[in-house]
Amino acid sequence: MALIDLGTFLFSIVPVFLLNRYHHYRYGVIYFILTIIIVSCFASYVAYSDSRFTETENIILLAGIMSVIMIDSKYQITLYSFASIALLIMKYVKLVVFSSFFMTHLIMTQINTLTIVLAIYFFMRLFKAMLINAINKTQNQEAILYSLIDNTPLHLALVDKNLNYVTVNRNYEKSFGVSRENTIGRHASDILPPEIYQRHKPLIQAAFNGESPEFMEYSTLPNGESIFAQGRYVPLRNSENEISGITVYVTDITELKTVEERLQKALKNKDKLFSIIAHDILSPLNLFQNILAIRDDEIMDKKSFFDYQDSIQKKLLVLNNTINNLLQWARAQQKGINAYPKVVTINNIVEENLVLFGELIKKKNLKVKQYINENQVFVDEDHLKLIVRNLLHNAIKFSNEGSEIEISSLLENYKVIFNIQDFGVGIKQENIDHILDESVHFSKTGTAGEMGTGIGLSLCLELSKLNDCEFKIDSIVNEGTCFRVSIPQAISEP
Repeated sequence: MALIDLGTFLFSIVPVFLLNRYHHYRYGVIYFILTIIIVSCFASYVAYSDSRFTETENIILLAGIMSVIMIDSKYQITLYSFASIALLIMKYVKLVVFSSFFMTHLIMTQINTLTIVLAIYFFMRLFKAMLINAINKTQNQEAILYSLIDNTPLHLALVDKNLNYVTVNRNYEKSFGVSRENTIGRHASDILPPEIYQRHKPLIQAAFNGESPEFMEYSTLPNGESIFAQGRYVPLRNSENEISGITVYVTDITELKTVEERLQKALKNKDKLFSIIAHDILSPLNLFQNILAIRDDEIMDKKSFFDYQDSIQKKLLVLNNTINNLLQWARAQQKGINAYPKVVTINNIVEENLVLFGELIKKKNLKVKQYINENQVFVDEDHLKLIVRNLLHNAIKFSNEGSEIEISSLLENYKVIFNIQDFGVGIKQENIDHILDESVHFSKTGTAGEMGTGIGLSLCLELSKLNDCEFKIDSIVNEGTCFRVSIPQAISEP
């Protein structure tokens, strides 16, 4: 029997292993079944020879059952028939050759054996059909389940009480860079980055204690993506109301968070604008109202009249600039501004604004030096006028009395670099950051008490971007500020 066992191993297991290795699975099964039938017949014959009638031949029936379960091709009925015939032959050898049973007993035994063989065959066929149907149904239900969880925008995962993954959806799989097949069965600490796992351990423990803790946090995923995540751990209970696992739901709300931050910024800007309107628009209007309220019988001397006239001119200039900036800024915030570029000469725009601010320049005794080349630019003319007006007004406002303002331009890589340099109070770096962040901010009072809205420079930045210009600010506190705008050069047709 030891030799039979060794022969079975050598002549069945080893060849089957080799066939499977080379992906000949069907032939491996057929070879294994045939080997069991042959070895069982041989083992039974040896047992009969030693007068040991141990029903060893019934193992052949097991080989037949294997052929029904494991084979779907035409070889199924052939192998089962071969196994059935081999079993009947071994029954005959056992009862006739090595025993002295009557023919009647042999016939009854063969009939019973044949009946069992046929019954087992049809039962196994039915059982196999039911098993396949159950497997298909389970697979369909699993496919439906995965279709549902894979198409939800959430990141979903289920872990058991040992924190081993039971299942995850595709979003969760993509976030942590491990396929679902390689995630299921692994511990949470093997999938989650260490910092996330350590941060969430208290939440996981709270869920196992019956709570449903929520979280909201910025997280950096293994793929390098940073998201703002909102999620919740929910305990999963079995039929005995015991916690058998935890489900985690995570939503990427990065976009919503960004919109919220923009909304908060817009609300702050709105509050600042109301303050600006209250001071810089109502103040001049109140002055006009006071003048108009002077009664006809009141006499205004010449000096008082000129004082009022000077004040009115200043207020009108500020009011006009304020309203224009507010309207343009409001349109920019609503994305209602469009650029219509054309060929423009910077010199003309500079001269126009120097005339506009001539009285302010004269009153502060400022010296304006110009170093402007005769370069033409391709830009929206109205936008460039607004940029130059705001930058020049800002330079005048923060220049010390009797100081200088330099206006220059130079050509560099098909860009006209336009500069306005003052030598006044300068701008702190934190305020420069606010301007470049497109925030509305309160401007400081000018060196002669001039007021401003604080949106002029933000508007310059907005219009520069719209016209494909680069806007820079270089400033040193108490030494001065240089505003630099790089404008596309107008290329003449050959």
